[in-house]
Amino acid sequence: LYYLIAFMLSTGCRISEALSIRAIDITSNGHVKLNMPKQKTSRMVSAGMSTEYLITCRRKKVAPWSDWNRYFVYRLFKKYNIGIQLAGREKKSVTHAIRHSVAKSIKNNGFTIENSKQVLGHNSLKGTSYYHE
Repeated sequence: LYYLIAFMLSTGCRISEALSIRAIDITSNGHVKLNMPKQKTSRMVSAGMSTEYLITCRRKKVAPWSDWNRYFVYRLFKKYNIGIQLAGREKKSVTHAIRHSVAKSIKNNGFTIENSKQVLGHNSLKGTSYYHE
């Protein structure tokens, strides 16, 4: 779970993007090709603190989280109380909480809305504008 959370914090990726990583998506220097099914495209990201783990997965030719699905991760996040309360919402954001935290951090560190859009892999500025309000 540590490497998954570290990877998501480094990249701001969606849980579905992280769980779909295959060994062939990992480069020898630890960059990862994230396939983005919503946009039918992909983007390269740095693995951050998960680099060594992902390089090991690449060398062993195994997908890092192949035996996990988003429901399993959701249950782990709930078990360890990982999540955030989003303004104006009753429900707690669980697996998407890390993505929200990264997006807010990007904005708070002076990134433009266009930069944020690229980092988060959004198709349009509409989705990104939520974090820049």
